[in-house]
Amino acid sequence: MFDTASQTEPEDELPIAALMRDEHHGHERHEHARAATVALSGPVAPGALIDLLEDPPQGAYRVKGRVRVRGPRAERGYLVNVVGRMIHVAPLPEPPATGELVAIGPDLGPALAQPALAAVAAAPADWPDAAGLRRLHRYRRLSD
Repeated sequence: MFDTASQTEPEDELPIAALMRDEHHGHERHEHARAATVALSGPVAPGALIDLLEDPPQGAYRVKGRVRVRGPRAERGYLVNVVGRMIHVAPLPEPPATGELVAIGPDLGPALAQPALAAVAAAPADWPDAAGLRRLHRYRRLSD
């Protein structure tokens, strides 16, 4: 049985947490990040994807997503993540049925970021892009 008489208030146990909570409530304005997103119903062109990751939309401090890419033998899935200038690409066990890309940043202009994300979704991906796949796999190896 749980003894409620022996419970202490969180402030008694964690004075730093109480101080941080008090400081947080003292702020009049809390800045939130803005985001732009695009759903990916099919595979993406790896060259267009890497172009976006290497040159994210202005104001984006993070770009992330799950994508499907057509390879020479089969489609593969990847998890992509950009924070600042660090690009990370990891394989997924299976390609996602529907992928997505999201750009995030407090100074992100969604009206400018949305077309950049949509360009990846619209880029022709009907055939394997050998040069784009080499660029994608280079980041995948660097991410290990």
